[in-house]
Amino acid sequence: DRITCKVDLRGVAIGRWDVVVTNFDGKSTRLSGALLVKSAYPPTVTSITPNSTTNYGSINVTIRGNYFYTGAVVRIEKDNGTSKKVVNATNVVVKSATQITATVNVHGIETCNWDVVMVNPDGQSGTLKGGLNVIQQGPPQITVVSPNSAPNTGQVAVEITGSMFLNGAMVRLTKSGQVDIPALSVKYTFISFDEQKLTCVFDLRDKAPGSWNVVVRNPDGKEGRLDNAFTITADAPIITAISPSYIAPNT
Repeated sequence: DRITCKVDLRGVAIGRWDVVVTNFDGKSTRLSGALLVKSAYPPTVTSITPNSTTNYGSINVTIRGNYFYTGAVVRIEKDNGTSKKVVNATNVVVKSATQITATVNVHGIETCNWDVVMVNPDGQSGTLKGGLNVIQQGPPQITVVSPNSAPNTGQVAVEITGSMFLNGAMVRLTKSGQVDIPALSVKYTFISFDEQKLTCVFDLRDKAPGSWNVVVRNPDGKEGRLDNAFTITADAPIITAISPSYIAPNT
């Protein structure tokens, strides 16, 4: 037996649909996923932000392009000719037809340029060749400490700028012959692949004046140090009295 019919597909969701046939007596049969509704246009991927990262932990990315549909999947892949490596993204959210957010686990993956692939529910895909650059995670690189001096009379808030900082990094001041000064309330901020910031607080009360090294330690154990980058100052002495205040001339 055969049935021919027309189905109005305008505006319906893309992807696979079940086909259901119901007779006049109410009996029906279903063929699951029998009809594939496809978009008139395949998706295109034009950018990924950030487009560079180190191979430590996971990163949240924003992908932009066109013809994105709910239910899309995202992955990064590297085809070496003889083998293909694939990392599937998680937490994929289609914000609109032009934007997707997702999380990609880049921990320990190969350092190279990875293709960014987005696949719609209808099976059509778009690829941004070499869209994500992954490099080896190195030790922290400290470039600026601001302010770079403070008196030993209380706490001071400090901002440290550099690269290769990781979320969860610890900060301390070191000086030969002195006990390290650990930072309090360390906060990580990602600015770009080449710039991250750490804000923290140091309690400098009664600490030895002079030049101190600034040390950043990432969760992976790698450390970076900027020698003599911070100076602890002491208040100038104040003379309030002298006793005795008079000494007879030496005759």
